[in-house]
Amino acid sequence: MVLGVVLAGGEGLRLRPLIRSTPKALVRLAGRPLYAYSLEELSTVTRSLLVVAPPGRGAYFTEASRVVEQETVGSLDSAIRVAWREAEKLSEDLVLLAFTGFLSAPKGISAAVLDFYSSSGYQAVVSVVPVVTGLETYGFVDMKPSGEVKSYVPPGSSEAPAESGYVFAGVMAASSKAMDILAREGFNNGLNKLAAEGVLGAVVWHGDWVEIGYPWDLLEAKRVAMQLVQPVIDPDAKIGREVSIEGRVAIARGARVASSSVIVGPAYIGPGASVEPGAYVHSTVVEAGSTVGAHSVVLDTVALEASTVGPHSYLEASVIGPRALVGAYTLAEAGEPPSPPKRLAGLEKLLKIKTEIGAVVGEAVKIPPRTTLGPGSVVDKH
Repeated sequence: MVLGVVLAGGEGLRLRPLIRSTPKALVRLAGRPLYAYSLEELSTVTRSLLVVAPPGRGAYFTEASRVVEQETVGSLDSAIRVAWREAEKLSEDLVLLAFTGFLSAPKGISAAVLDFYSSSGYQAVVSVVPVVTGLETYGFVDMKPSGEVKSYVPPGSSEAPAESGYVFAGVMAASSKAMDILAREGFNNGLNKLAAEGVLGAVVWHGDWVEIGYPWDLLEAKRVAMQLVQPVIDPDAKIGREVSIEGRVAIARGARVASSSVIVGPAYIGPGASVEPGAYVHSTVVEAGSTVGAHSVVLDTVALEASTVGPHSYLEASVIGPRALVGAYTLAEAGEPPSPPKRLAGLEKLLKIKTEIGAVVGEAVKIPPRTTLGPGSVVDKH
């Protein structure tokens, strides 16, 4: 049997200031923690599943039947050693690793990796996507047309190709021999050792794929996540009079959508969330316990747990951190930022397009009423 392992021990430092107190794997998007998307993907090919969690955080991974904590916070090499140790305990000779923080749709990236592993004879196989999809992601892969990997370049390296090639897409099948090499050499060096020996293969994923590294990535991740969420209105949700609901919309148990509001999908309204009278919500995720104020307009936005958008506000292409408070009459229009964020700047250069974004409001930050947030602004001030 295949042991499926979700590597969920990262801190998510690049997501700051959007999150500070929560590990990246536990950030919820469209009602589910990010690690659960990877876990669900692995469950399509195996029932033997394990999550490798940050030290002291294992109890929070409630959607996993088996959780083991790694020794060092944020250490990928520590997580790999834990995964290999657990595979040895279970006498599993094939491990399917999935990173936390990527989303793919439709389901099937795990099956594609396993199919190529079974038919190719490589000791390890990684999933890859064209470099245009991720740029930084989990590292760059140089491969032959046959699928053989020639080299692997970790993210952030100056050697990374700028406009061609592939990036690691977050899923890897590895034999016991390959896992032993990764555990001894470390993940990055281990991949290059396997590549040098000609035993590392890669399969290209042609579906939707996005990696969540920076706050702005949640906007694209929202679009992919909504393909994986069932558009169901829970019977215990409270829907007011003269509410208009159009398109692919999911409204969770205990959510409240007040009278004269408009919800246009793809959209998600989480448990205990509230959309107040006359609000207009379009292509937006409103997580559990969050509030969209009366007569506000919220477009293409992610509002994380227990956040509040004050009445008569206008938010577009923005990301609101957990427990953040956006005061009444706040304006955050999407536009071309004066200095694009790193990831978006790379995409602009490669695709020759201009990106229009709104604002990022950090965790527990309070925005005073009648504030105007310029395109691309990041607010990290209480």
